[in-house]
Amino acid sequence: MKVVFFLRQFPVPSETFVVNQIADFIDGGVDVEIVSIIRGGLGAGHKKYSLYGMDDYTTYLTDESLSQKKYIRLWKRLKSVCAGIFNLKTAKSLNFFKYGIDSISLLLPSITKRANNIFQSPPDVIICHFGTTATIAANLIDLGVIDSKLIAIFHGYEISVDNIIKRYKNQYRRLFRISSSICPISNYWKEKLLELGCVADKISIFRMGVDLNYYNASIKRNEDYKSLISIASVARLVPKKGLKYSIRAMSMLRSLGVAFKYDIVGEGPEKERLIEEVNRLNLNKHIHFHGHLSSDAVNNLLNETDVFLLPSVMAPNGDKEGIPVSLMEAMAKGIIVVSTFHSGIPELIENEVSGFLVEEKNERMIANVLNDIFNNKYDLGKMSKNARYVVRNSFDSKEISKSFIAHVVGLNS
Repeated sequence: MKVVFFLRQFPVPSETFVVNQIADFIDGGVDVEIVSIIRGGLGAGHKKYSLYGMDDYTTYLTDESLSQKKYIRLWKRLKSVCAGIFNLKTAKSLNFFKYGIDSISLLLPSITKRANNIFQSPPDVIICHFGTTATIAANLIDLGVIDSKLIAIFHGYEISVDNIIKRYKNQYRRLFRISSSICPISNYWKEKLLELGCVADKISIFRMGVDLNYYNASIKRNEDYKSLISIASVARLVPKKGLKYSIRAMSMLRSLGVAFKYDIVGEGPEKERLIEEVNRLNLNKHIHFHGHLSSDAVNNLLNETDVFLLPSVMAPNGDKEGIPVSLMEAMAKGIIVVSTFHSGIPELIENEVSGFLVEEKNERMIANVLNDIFNNKYDLGKMSKNARYVVRNSFDSKEISKSFIAHVVGLNS
């Protein structure tokens, strides 16, 4: 069986779950290829990307990059469209009324001719991460460019951000008809897909997970936290991660007399605002920004971490989480996790059993929970074991991939 992972951008540092899933398919003996619209970056920072030589598996449909100005990318697309305008399928892809934003942006018309050449020998199945990418694959199938079964994996933001839902609503309806399987990563997002008109028979939940062979229990554990509590967040620095509330909670934690250090790993558009907030609260001695780190470096940092904090919130534009893999990674290492009652996170964390959940945007509750942890008001050893048990039994990427591969094979039989 031949499977193509059709991606908008690859590799993406924050999407380790994509790299892990591709590696699991290769290990499972599946003939894998990767087709990405845009070349990503920092792939070498992920061990499996290098170990499996994924660059050799990947074909790119454009020479665009997200670092380029929008007008440069639009100009490149226009040139590609002009070069392929005598191709019947390219001409058909300019039907703005039918293909919506994928056509209006010129993205679909600019890749149609090259995609037609690449897919001369079509795969059995195409797997797309994120619904907004899957609509492009569905439109290529509708145009006759691809003749394969399509699986669309929905992670959440693409069916939570208000303007995305508005732009893609009609495209999603076509995707639901054309696709063979729609795979949300949580029960929470299954309900949203049903609301958008996807039939229940096409929906199968497949969670993202972590490789338990890599995330073993941490080397160091502060059992009593009497001297200092080490807190960390690993996240893309965007509003839905809620890190401004964790920073404000640190100010309250300091006023409670708790000694702590807080490491923030990641990059994103909110970074400068978060640094300003740290400066405003005079927390520079306590909070450290590390930027992007390799997976090994993150693992080493987590070995020295007592509490993993991710206070996710609904962003002003409606953007919501799926179930953050970073929480799973921390739990797999037995680190105490603190997060929020948000999206599918309660499907991973049971409050005061396998971790802590607080209300969204409530820095006071975050500070109080961290203070309780510091003062050993809970059986943290038992909670750590419970966290590892949850991940081992429900979020083991190897087991999830086995089930997903069986699902893919079943569609092709």
